[in-house]
Amino acid sequence: MDSCLIANGNSGILIRGVNNLVISNNNLSQVVTGITVGEKPRPPEEIALNQISIRNNIIQAERTGIIFYENSYTTISIKSNELLISAADSTTGISIDFSTDVILQNTVIKGNDITGGEIGIGITNNTDVGISGNVLTGDVNGSSTFGIFISNGSEAFISNNSIINFLTGISLNMVSNPVIVENSISAINLTVEPYSGILSVSSNGQIRKNTIQHHLNGIELGSSSPSV
Repeated sequence: MDSCLIANGNSGILIRGVNNLVISNNNLSQVVTGITVGEKPRPPEEIALNQISIRNNIIQAERTGIIFYENSYTTISIKSNELLISAADSTTGISIDFSTDVILQNTVIKGNDITGGEIGIGITNNTDVGISGNVLTGDVNGSSTFGIFISNGSEAFISNNSIINFLTGISLNMVSNPVIVENSISAINLTVEPYSGILSVSSNGQIRKNTIQHHLNGIELGSSSPSV
């Protein structure tokens, strides 16, 4: 699926039960959700989705730029997309929203430019995800809560991201083995008081070589024991 111009509507591109798919160089504007993959609730006889690549798209969305729902996935690649998301509650640039019995592995989110949204990149229930080289820019008036939010996962490698003007730059909740390295996190232009640059709750792993500026707390640990 390549080089389409799509304007207005609910989902710009909706995908169900398709494998080995590349979505590239599309321009989606004035849609509620840019690209939707999978279904919620999960169908009784689910179809595992493999080899999904989303790259080099321009998406302007009211609620979510790219969202994956509750199928079993292997090898997801989301690279070099430009996302402009409304600055409102319950909005997300890239969302992977699964239940605890869904398999997610070999996921790469790299080189995306995301502006706006309550959450830049949000992932729930993952086994293996890499988030690197993304530029996330929040709303200066304080409506952007988390640059990167990961909850209930195992392996997460978060590196070389630029996270600007989110109340909390990176938030981890119950992630067993995350590595957070060489990210730049700043709240320099916020008109409200920010929270923590990195928040780790009930998580372990490593936090090293990050640059954090203009946040109330640089790194906040709650029931966590990472190597810092």
